[in-house]
Amino acid sequence: MASASVQKGHDLERAVKFIQETILASDPELKGTKFSIEGNKIVTVSGVRHEIDVWVKTLPGSRYESTWIFECKNWKKPVSKNDVIILTGKVNALAANRGFLVARRFSKDAEAQAKLDPRLKLIECTDEFASPLRSIELIHSVCDLLPMHVNMKQRGVAPRKDPTTLDLKGKICRLNGTPVDFNLFMDKRIRELLSQDKNENAAQYEHEGAHWGRRSEQILFEPGEFLIGEMDVEYMVLDIKYTLTLRKQKLISKFELKGQGRAFSFEAIDSVIPGTRLEVDVVQLI
Repeated sequence: MASASVQKGHDLERAVKFIQETILASDPELKGTKFSIEGNKIVTVSGVRHEIDVWVKTLPGSRYESTWIFECKNWKKPVSKNDVIILTGKVNALAANRGFLVARRFSKDAEAQAKLDPRLKLIECTDEFASPLRSIELIHSVCDLLPMHVNMKQRGVAPRKDPTTLDLKGKICRLNGTPVDFNLFMDKRIRELLSQDKNENAAQYEHEGAHWGRRSEQILFEPGEFLIGEMDVEYMVLDIKYTLTLRKQKLISKFELKGQGRAFSFEAIDSVIPGTRLEVDVVQLI
């Protein structure tokens, strides 16, 4: 497990990476510009290894390719002129177009040193700012549907006591004369039922854990409105049972880059793929 100081550095690097990625993807002036962005990149030049916190290339592989490098210092103490000199060395060694130093505070000597090289820019960052996301929690929900039952009534035919299984293979479903995918049609109705359940039982779903639920709906159709093959469906009864598992992911870090944007990182979420985790970040541009 990374130490607290190393983790603080990673948190800022992650924020810088996602803010730059969002700017490149959404800025109207950069619309359509191809780019690549990497974090914690190791570049070797003439046998010398250089560690780059955030590495950005615009128009990669073209004659107009541009390289930007970001150094991130999540320190309480001001960044010194020596750190600016080190960044200048990396910009020279990597033939980068721009170099950015991101930190909470800069010494006067660091600011003066940066002005000597027009390729460099200092960016102030902070995690002390008011925001509606300050204490927000990310709610992660997973719905597991149990085998469901769908009963249909054919128009003009009396309901059967022992319903038969409807074979959809080779049959075209039509809604108001337009062919529809039956599975997609049912999926939409199920999502609507689940949404209704969440809205009507909002207080229940404020608590983490597994919640059992059941919803039923009768869908009425006008004559000729919904057809399965030649069968004119009068009504359909949908009955679903499910468990909804809720987890709240806490906000673990937040940073603002002056004049650029804010990034909020949440606890990782277990993915549907075993052994993998999903990292969630929210970026607000300024």
